[in-house]
Amino acid sequence: MKPTKKIGKVLCGLLAGMMVLSLTSCGGGLAKYEKVITKMQNASDRTAFENAEKELPNFDGLEKEYFGKEKLLKELKDFEIKTAIAGLSAPEQPDSVFQYELSKDGKGVVINKYKGESPYVVIPSEIQGLPVVEVSGENIFSGVKTISVPGSVKVFDVNGLNERKLYGVEAVSFGEGVERIGRTAFYGSTKLRKVILPSSLKVIEPGAFYGCKSLTSIKLPDSLKVISEGLFYDCENLESVNIPASVKMIDEDAFHNTKITEAIIPEGCEWIGFDSFSWCPELKSITLPSSVKYIMGEICGAKEAGIARGCDSLETINIADGFKPVCIELTGSYVGSWNREVTEKKENQPYSNLFTGNKIKESLALQKMMNENSVERWLYNADDTKVGKDFKALAERPYDKRIIGIVKGSLW
Repeated sequence: MKPTKKIGKVLCGLLAGMMVLSLTSCGGGLAKYEKVITKMQNASDRTAFENAEKELPNFDGLEKEYFGKEKLLKELKDFEIKTAIAGLSAPEQPDSVFQYELSKDGKGVVINKYKGESPYVVIPSEIQGLPVVEVSGENIFSGVKTISVPGSVKVFDVNGLNERKLYGVEAVSFGEGVERIGRTAFYGSTKLRKVILPSSLKVIEPGAFYGCKSLTSIKLPDSLKVISEGLFYDCENLESVNIPASVKMIDEDAFHNTKITEAIIPEGCEWIGFDSFSWCPELKSITLPSSVKYIMGEICGAKEAGIARGCDSLETINIADGFKPVCIELTGSYVGSWNREVTEKKENQPYSNLFTGNKIKESLALQKMMNENSVERWLYNADDTKVGKDFKALAERPYDKRIIGIVKGSLW
């Protein structure tokens, strides 16, 4: 019995190896899909594209079958993203797969529903001779893998937080001309791996890419003024992202729990929100320019709260000459009275407690440098005229009186 079992195990192992080999070797199962992807990319019309699409494998099924084969799984992921990118360049779909209406000014078309079956969505640039200027509404997309948005569309306002239909999207492309991406548009899209943004983009609203755990890199355009609240919150595999020179504000929780290794804040940035870089396990350095006017730290009386708390790998802080921001502290606590009538100021306080992390605690030289520098601490209420006015000028939204969120229209 024992020799028989041993022979059976050997045969099973050989069979499994042959199956993996058949999928990964030249001319094998997966190799042929390179040709399928090429067909999709070169399709002259939608019919040819969809016929090629039918030849694609069931990637999820293959992943389950060969779970644990690290090299093969990586190849499968590569094929998935190649397929998604091919889907972005698919030919346009007929008007009939969209539900739409005339824009308020009567000069364009607003799409508010996708009715097609293909997971590769291409928004048309015009319908019935009028430009498609907006994509907005609830429950627009369901079960899609890619979305290609043309430059005629100025506003893409799909609330992924409420819709919960975009969790499976893998790639999205915004054409030159798109100006605004709405709040929580791709909230929780855990498969999203490719995002193409245009230089025309002016606003990405709060939480647009919140929880996109497969996103590893993104290039932000130089047209952005604000990196909004929670924009990349819990994008736990995001390693490569730039902060454009145009940015004036990095709002609350913008890069919370990402995999970035450095934060180079450009000269010209005026406001850094609390927890904007907190709980980033790989963050090693931060560069702070002299232009910063406000830093939000020690919010709601929480000990050691600041812009980069919980970053245990943080070991370098580069501070420009002339860096003397006001450290904003919200009055009161979660349970206490917090809207005080009188704003309190404390001048020349060390800002070492704006940052935490094992490396900082271990570096006496860094602690000394931070303690020798100081900021003006400012306890304020949410109706404070100067703070509210300066915030609104940057963030384009007003304060409200909540402790969590602080600003009207907060992500939370």
